[in-house]
Amino acid sequence: MKTVEVKIKVPEEIAHYVKSIREDDKELYFMRNAMLLYPFVRKLQMSRGRAAELLGVNKFDLIDFYSSISIPFINMTEEDLQDDLETFERLKEKNK
Repeated sequence: MKTVEVKIKVPEEIAHYVKSIREDDKELYFMRNAMLLYPFVRKLQMSRGRAAELLGVNKFDLIDFYSSISIPFINMTEEDLQDDLETFERLKEKNK
């Protein structure tokens, strides 16, 4: 994939670490780019599938990565989950 240079502002103390990530360090390069995309995935401005495609991995590998750093795959509140469970139970009873 073609790369371009992007200029971003970071705190001075962080700059050294950001600059030190090389493309040939596949793990750090992937982690940095996955974290750059995460806000767009979280706000549903980009699908996980599209983010995975841009990162050159499959969707499940990206989900595994986010999970490994405690970022949940499902972005819902307990209330949303409870509503979904209640809907499921109603539909299950209706279709018996």
